[in-house]
Amino acid sequence: MQDYTGCEAVMIGREAMANPWIFSGRDREQVPPEEVRAFMREHLKRNIEFYGEVDGQRLFRKYVAQYLMMKRLMREERRDILSKKPPGGVSGGAG
Repeated sequence: MQDYTGCEAVMIGREAMANPWIFSGRDREQVPPEEVRAFMREHLKRNIEFYGEVDGQRLFRKYVAQYLMMKRLMREERRDILSKKPPGGVSGGAG
């Protein structure tokens, strides 16, 4: 953006929370549910590694709603995503 417009800074808005794929130039509708699922699991895993299990899971909740707003995810898929634990032996209530 800076090269194209000559602006001095670029601000990323809250919408990037619901669509982190914007940084790869994709619209939210272009991201398959499997990729959303994998991304969420990695995000939760990193949150837990950084904040600890309890705080990591608690803080992750604000992102879950954003990730699951995808119209292509059916109710059963959302339930499946939320009911499974992330890889690597991470346990707890958010898995």
